[in-house]
Amino acid sequence: NTCCDGSCKYLNRFGKYVCTSRAGNNPPAGFNSSPRPSFVTCFSGDMEVETENKGTINMKELAIGDRVLVDGDNKFDTVYSFGHRHESHESEYLSITTTNEAAALELSRDHMVFSKPGHAVPAASLIKGDTVLLPSGELSTIVQINTVTRKGAYAPFTYSGALVVNGVVASSFIGLQDTNEHWHFDTVKTPLTFQWVAHAFEAPHRLAYRLGLVGNSETYSADGVSRWVELPYAIVQWLVGQNFWTMALLVLPTVALLTIVWVVEQNCLITAAVLALVLLARRSKKLC
Repeated sequence: NTCCDGSCKYLNRFGKYVCTSRAGNNPPAGFNSSPRPSFVTCFSGDMEVETENKGTINMKELAIGDRVLVDGDNKFDTVYSFGHRHESHESEYLSITTTNEAAALELSRDHMVFSKPGHAVPAASLIKGDTVLLPSGELSTIVQINTVTRKGAYAPFTYSGALVVNGVVASSFIGLQDTNEHWHFDTVKTPLTFQWVAHAFEAPHRLAYRLGLVGNSETYSADGVSRWVELPYAIVQWLVGQNFWTMALLVLPTVALLTIVWVVEQNCLITAAVLALVLLARRSKKLC
């Protein structure tokens, strides 16, 4: 199946036929084009991450509260949640081999990976010859993309929204419009990247974790989706199928509100101090 521009047509996660963004960007060998009914946006459990407290471990051994490597400056970031965590779920992943010496990166089609600094794109948008970002800041060329089936699905969320997986800088998040880096309102490309939008949407969750309002345990749906993610994901999944005006009227005010929360979250120490002063003032007033 091909589109009028010569690019490949395939069934996306919503069961709709879509065209890839570039001619020749065919589904990798073994790709199953049948609709996938369950939520699969993650890494396979055998992927490796480097942690500050446990050394190099498999993704399935990672836990909330662990600190994982996020760049080549030996910067570690806290895992505050798993957007998706299911130990027995059998899922289909893209296996991306690069000129980097590390083992192939295995992630779902919609999960994003950094193709260069500041640019997180869905794995499905990548083809042989494209590049991915290494922790050192260098780029590694993709030499092969295959499809594999693995048991286990894991999507760790870090404060920064990124982490190094099998030697490649990957996102914590997913793209929701097939191969697009930016959110499109109908056919209009916006400056909103899915990396930024997802990071902003998670600001209330991160703020709650930073302030100690939630701990290192969380609950998941039958599909392994975090309760923090389940409803927002369903709403955004509905939104991406709407027309320009519906998306603009609903998304832009929400983004503005979340930006405020994001600013507060980025200055959480100041926020915590202000809250402590307010509580102290109220307590002093009661004593008087």
